Amino acid sequence: MQPKKKIHVRKAMPGMVLAADLLSDTGRIILSQETRLTEIMLRSLSAWNVTYIDIYHSDLLPENFQTEQLDDKYSDMMHIIENSFVTMRFCKELPLAEMREMAVDSVLHMTDTVGVLPYLQSMRRTGEYTFHHSINVSILCGVIGKWMGYKGAELEDLVLAGLLHDIGKTQVSELLINKPEKLNAEEMAEMKRHSKLGTELIQKAGAISSNVTDAVLQHHERMDGSGYPNGLAGRYIHPYARIVAIADLYDAVTSDRPFQGKASPFAAARIIASEMFGRLDMKTATTFLEHIRDHFIGTRVCLTDGRQAEVILLGNDFTFKPVIRTEAGEFLDTRCNPEIQIREVTLV
Repeated sequence: MQPKKKIHVRKAMPGMVLAADLLSDTGRIILSQETRLTEIMLRSLSAWNVTYIDIYHSDLLPENFQTEQLDDKYSDMMHIIENSFVTMRFCKELPLAEMREMAVDSVLHMTDTVGVLPYLQSMRRTGEYTFHHSINVSILCGVIGKWMGYKGAELEDLVLAGLLHDIGKTQVSELLINKPEKLNAEEMAEMKRHSKLGTELIQKAGAISSNVTDAVLQHHERMDGSGYPNGLAGRYIHPYARIVAIADLYDAVTSDRPFQGKASPFAAARIIASEMFGRLDMKTATTFLEHIRDHFIGTRVCLTDGRQAEVILLGNDFTFKPVIRTEAGEFLDTRCNPEIQIREVTLV
């Protein structure tokens, strides 16, 4: 008989096998012994208030294995992106081969890792914001692309577009990039040149899909024509650019930037929901919001009053104001308690 161990459901991973029937509070069998867990099953367990499960000991990974693996992979990508951006800033050349290899071998690998989205929100970021932002947007583009059915070369191009979307900022003054105050109108006009400058760098680099070029050029265009650089609207905006736009917005809102502190991913999701009926592509935004909601269930969060809690329920609307359970076992509905807000996602 295989040895078994009780573990917290947050440490469970797809592929693990239940070593005992999983019962609800009323004694109903939720999942039977010998069931091989899937990501969908794991996400649904929080709705049943399941905290611990029994799995076979042979399925266990070392403590903190997943986070350590993500840390190692992310650190490697940061090293590559820093060197690449320095090359672009001073030599005005895009190291396309290195960036493409990184997109295919590293970023796409991370998009398959369970827990990567909460990891991006809870990790401590050191170094220039643009480096982290480029990696995060690329990962988000890969995740969204998979949700929307992209595969193969199309998915690789989408991930590469996310990685390259802000390379034009290497041609903008570092004083503007790192300015701790909000940019004035003149400075903002200069900053808005980055999408065209990035496109020029890509075009000089040689053979690259027009899908990537269009996405980099258009990722600040908006469906109602209010974006830049060309004021495109609706069907004239490339589908990849619509995906990059949402990934870019989500990561920017949830990141510490030189002129603005980060907001929670729940707040970012509400912003996307508020803009999907005009500025953002509705199909892409809806797909993103419907799937990201599943990833929030079971997430550990820190509240504005300092308490730690776990997200246990999100409604079917896009208000993203969850029911949470504090460490003391108290249940709180944030829709009915506006004074309590989620400050950030945590890993512990």
